[in-house]
Amino acid sequence: MNAHLKSCLALALAGLSALPQTTRAEGEEAFCEVVERGEKAPNATGYCTVTQREGVVAIRLADGESVELGPGEQDGRMYDQDGEAVEHEVKSDGSHYYAWAQRNITVYFNRAEGLYY
Repeated sequence: MNAHLKSCLALALAGLSALPQTTRAEGEEAFCEVVERGEKAPNATGYCTVTQREGVVAIRLADGESVELGPGEQDGRMYDQDGEAVEHEVKSDGSHYYAWAQRNITVYFNRAEGLYY
């Protein structure tokens, strides 16, 4: 590799590392519980992947379904990819609760232990 190409590559890598953390998408494994309104048993419950980037939260569920949530105009309010309102709450145990009119998803993290509830 010639010197010019090496220096260009080094500059490009340095530029990427200087990006703020919020611009990088980082997925984290978690455990998700999905409950449809009126159902007694959770649906699509299992391990999931949660990614946050620039205020957008993406959740990929165990059954392959993906949900993308963007920030709303007020705290605790988000909107999904279909424009439907979603209430968001962080519980005292660190889990994240997302509630639609017809269902809810609870995302459980246990980062300290590396385990999920």
